[in-house]
Amino acid sequence: MECLAQGDMATAETAIAYLELHPYFFRSKFNATRVIRLLKKLELRPDLQLRLKAVRAAAAKRKRDKANGPE
Repeated sequence: MECLAQGDMATAETAIAYLELHPYFFRSKFNATRVIRLLKKLELRPDLQLRLKAVRAAAAKRKRDKANGPE
């Protein structure tokens, strides 16, 4: 997390790849939230900005789908 907080682009790319995988384990949502908060503070390359935007859109969709429940 320190490298990400310092703005390391290689770590940012790895962090986005982690978020794209959307792992599910104990405290995974907590970890993902921390990573997203750190990434939002960085000046990302355009390609990483697009990937992060897609990750955030997918997370919002999962949240909406969960709130709507089974149909």
